[in-house]
Amino acid sequence: MHEIVIYGAGSVGSSLGGWLAPHYPNLSFLARGDHAAAMKKKGLIVSLKGEKSRPSRLAVSVIGDLTERPDTEIVVITVKNYSLPSAAADIKKKLKKEPLIVALQNGVENREILPKYFSRVIYGIVCYNSWRVEPGIICANKQGPILLGTPDNDGALAGTLEEVRQIFSLALDARITKDLANAAVTKMVMNLTNSILTLVGHGFREITSMRALKHIVTGTLLEGIEIAAREGYREAKVPGAPTRGLLEFSEWLPESMSDIVFAGNINKVDLNSMGQDLLQLGRNVTELESLNGFFIALADSHGMRAPYNRTIYEICKKRFAKTPFTPMDETEVWRAIQKRLGK
Repeated sequence: MHEIVIYGAGSVGSSLGGWLAPHYPNLSFLARGDHAAAMKKKGLIVSLKGEKSRPSRLAVSVIGDLTERPDTEIVVITVKNYSLPSAAADIKKKLKKEPLIVALQNGVENREILPKYFSRVIYGIVCYNSWRVEPGIICANKQGPILLGTPDNDGALAGTLEEVRQIFSLALDARITKDLANAAVTKMVMNLTNSILTLVGHGFREITSMRALKHIVTGTLLEGIEIAAREGYREAKVPGAPTRGLLEFSEWLPESMSDIVFAGNINKVDLNSMGQDLLQLGRNVTELESLNGFFIALADSHGMRAPYNRTIYEICKKRFAKTPFTPMDETEVWRAIQKRLGK
């Protein structure tokens, strides 16, 4: 049985590790801070949204440094892209042998960063939402899936990829994708809503105009799909990701009907990773550049105006830098987009 370390016990790392630990005793969390202290003292709880009662606390192995597990064979990296270079350097320095890396980040930056440090990397797309309730307690909306794959479907890693899928499948729905590049960008399009919902404080303040928020979200996603298509990416099947057809159909519906559908869907959306950083944990370092910045760069390379995404990006860049961050009313955001649209 391989020695596995979950590097970064945020909500994704904690949920995956918490589900896997009962089935895989050779697993440790590399974590620090209040969450690590709570896990060491009381154990870890990972519950599912809507459960009538929380599961029992699980005793887990928590380390503060990789030198405590120098023979680790598999490192599942769950830190965000902005922390990835320092994490990769730390792993490279402290383990006796080069490990297999399983990278679970939003976006595509990890495919540029990690090959500089490691020869064997498997990439994962997390298709569920999870968040920290309090130190030592994590909640998720569902138990997977995670899509696993390699760039260009590297045949040399095919057996290893299947082995990782089998390990993950002990705990959750894990699948192999043969379309990693398109699936990753399809998920990124969906994640364009992260900045929007964080900017307007979804879940932290009352939304005054669902219609304004609907126009912002729908326009931003459709524009993101168009930007990706211009670059040559195709829509892939990613659980939970809305398709172009579904978004266009929602625009075809009468406004009053689409308002109801949108409100019903958006009210089911849980706190996303960007919202956790800014609204829950009070950090002002986010995935804005990895997600929204990626699409703006693509739009620029094709001479596209991208009024929705560009407006969201520019507003977020300014407001996210302020401490403390304060949400913005969605009607103000919509007016700014309309101004750029020339309406």
